Amino acid sequence: MLVRRLLAATVVVPLLLVAGCSDEEPEPVMPTTSSPTTSPSSTPTVDPLAIPAEAKEPTKAGAEALVRHYFDMFNHLWATGDSAPVRKLYGERCDLCEIPIGVIELAQSNGHTYAGSQSVSDLTVELIGQTGGVETAVAFVSVSQTKIVERDARGKVVNRYPADARHPFEYNLAFQGGQWEILSGEDAK
Repeated sequence: MLVRRLLAATVVVPLLLVAGCSDEEPEPVMPTTSSPTTSPSSTPTVDPLAIPAEAKEPTKAGAEALVRHYFDMFNHLWATGDSAPVRKLYGERCDLCEIPIGVIELAQSNGHTYAGSQSVSDLTVELIGQTGGVETAVAFVSVSQTKIVERDARGKVVNRYPADARHPFEYNLAFQGGQWEILSGEDAK
């Protein structure tokens, strides 16, 4: 192996030296006064915490996008302690949304951390139609959860929440203020 490296070095290094040598004088490069142009990125940057554009459409796909984003932002809360993104997705009367988020915020304010996540394993949305001039829908969601471990500020495990495959929830949604919003929900187990 050492012999191969030495042989490669004896061939490559002289080639690099020869390539850098020339009898011709280099021509001076005149500085330009214009700044280089940048081409726009072909792929727009999407903020993963922002409400998806699709959730701002009064469609079935828009309602589905909002529900999926809700669970993504719930995972963001567990991982970072930042509840602002998830709080933008539900109304003040959604106890199924508010109570667990409040509990997590309180625990995290005391130095607790969480490890684990949830994901939507099945989602069906039915558009109900206009209610009081507002488009409404109901979402039937099955959520899979990994084992969640809660640790205190010293790193000691204080709670373990078991893994749960396909836990059912039902959410009532309304399209208002230019986006879908969760109005209420219930544990359907």
